[in-house]
Amino acid sequence: LGFSALLRTALRSSRREFDAEAAIRLMVFNRVCDPDSKLGVLRWLEGVVMPGISGEVFTHQRLLRAMDALMDKREAIQRALSKRLLPLLDQELSVVFYDLTTIRVHAEHERPQDLRRFGRSKELHGPARQFVLGLIQSADGIPLDFEVFPGNIAEVKTLLPMLERTLKRYPIERVIVVADRGLLSLDNLAEVEQLTVQ
Repeated sequence: LGFSALLRTALRSSRREFDAEAAIRLMVFNRVCDPDSKLGVLRWLEGVVMPGISGEVFTHQRLLRAMDALMDKREAIQRALSKRLLPLLDQELSVVFYDLTTIRVHAEHERPQDLRRFGRSKELHGPARQFVLGLIQSADGIPLDFEVFPGNIAEVKTLLPMLERTLKRYPIERVIVVADRGLLSLDNLAEVEQLTVQ
């Protein structure tokens, strides 16, 4: 997919004195191999060898700045990635799946624009500070899109924004929604019908 080149182009900045793409790549490898915090990534890097990535170059601050840069360019990266994915997908993209999961986090305080909110955890079946991750994937299991929602959002409020965005990015001709009661409401059904009739 040329993901490294795509990130390198999107994250290029004359103001940044470090390679943000390499920092993102480092954090992704850590997530896959031995998930840890940003500080934990630096400790983990001391015990592994990664070609092209030197531990001395990265600091906690630089990892955080790389994440900020990624978030700033998120929409452009997702659009470019969806264009690269299209040739790999079923021509009609006739089946896609959407699901949500809650991800618990630890934080002392809630900030006004923080996505970490107290909500009903799917793991604990009770309140937890968390955020909600929505993921759309093809029938072949290829991730197409995602969104991070506040931890206290009702599942029913996530379906339409994700469906609208997916319909704009991918050539889906016919929509059939099969969902559990957490995603459906009478209002949602009416709006889904409006979206798919156009």
